[in-house]
Amino acid sequence: MQNRWYMNDILFLTCCIVFLLSTGRCQAMKEGDVFITGGPYGVDMPEGFCPAAWRAIFSFACEYASGGKVYGFDRHLVACPDGVRPVLLQLEPAQEE
Repeated sequence: MQNRWYMNDILFLTCCIVFLLSTGRCQAMKEGDVFITGGPYGVDMPEGFCPAAWRAIFSFACEYASGGKVYGFDRHLVACPDGVRPVLLQLEPAQEE
């Protein structure tokens, strides 16, 4: 998978999302799942990813996919806002393969 490409001299990257921790109640994903954003700009929701969790992390994924940092860091942890089935997600720029 190509994690870096150019369009009209603009660099686009992708974001890696790792499902770190769960209470075991999340039915959409499981601990250890790894997702890579896609689409022409690297910010499309990965296939099989939970839409509610995606809404919580979208802006952070966009930042990493555009080559930026979140609060000055290369890695960011986000908790899904589902209070009944809480999960912890780690976001970072996708590494070159």
